[in-house]
Amino acid sequence: MKLPKNEYNIPVTSIMPEIDEKIGRASVLLEEDDDNFYIYIRAPDTASIKPAISSINRLLLLAYKIKSEVM
Repeated sequence: MKLPKNEYNIPVTSIMPEIDEKIGRASVLLEEDDDNFYIYIRAPDTASIKPAISSINRLLLLAYKIKSEVM
């Protein structure tokens, strides 16, 4: 997943500790450059990818909602 920093900086930085770990049988890695965040998911099969994507999506939505409420 490629996420632009100008839009996702606060949500992604707030969930960084949870992203760089194993989610089920998948491993998740977060990298960044000057403009974007990159989330990589490695899994042994497609059935392992779905829970990892769902977990990341839930974390990002939660962080985005908290940011919206605070601001």
